[in-house]
Amino acid sequence: MTLAVSGMLWFIAWLYHGLNLPNALDTAGEGWSFGPLSWQFLFILGAALAFTMRTPNVLLPQPRWAVILCWCYLAWAYLLHRWADVLFDWDAIIEAGLLDKTHLAPLRLLDVMALVYLLLGSRRVLRWSRAAILRPIEACGRHSLSIYSLGSILALLGRLEFGSFGPSIPMQIGVNLAGLAAMLALALYLERRWDRRR
Repeated sequence: MTLAVSGMLWFIAWLYHGLNLPNALDTAGEGWSFGPLSWQFLFILGAALAFTMRTPNVLLPQPRWAVILCWCYLAWAYLLHRWADVLFDWDAIIEAGLLDKTHLAPLRLLDVMALVYLLLGSRRVLRWSRAAILRPIEACGRHSLSIYSLGSILALLGRLEFGSFGPSIPMQIGVNLAGLAAMLALALYLERRWDRRR
């Protein structure tokens, strides 16, 4: 029921692009760059997957036809992105809103769903995910709300930096590395605190 309501809200927000929240920093009045009424569906899907896969070593079932379908879709999406002007009517795709970022257009949603389905059903990915070097990333996932909140604040600070000093390549690299380091540091701090409480 939760997934159905969330999916319906996403679909309505995608159809009617005016459904968005106001953004004080947006002088054009277009609302949030990532429309919360649309993007909530991705969060709900993630929560449903986390609930489904809460037992260690559980993989998504992957019948061969579903795997082939996902790979075919991803290959088509790659062609669409790479050679859109040659193979497709790019303007028609844009005008139809099929790639819109703000309202999580269907093609963007399908990209994520196909990738997640393939990754969460792979034993090889499960083995790789246990590598020690990935523990900070795993900690980010366990404390995702805190990391997301910090990332939102850091994104605003990054925009201020770009506005003040210009978005040169060294500045972009510096801002991104500093933001990544801050999020990983917060995740590891929260992880240690969580371990102490346990």
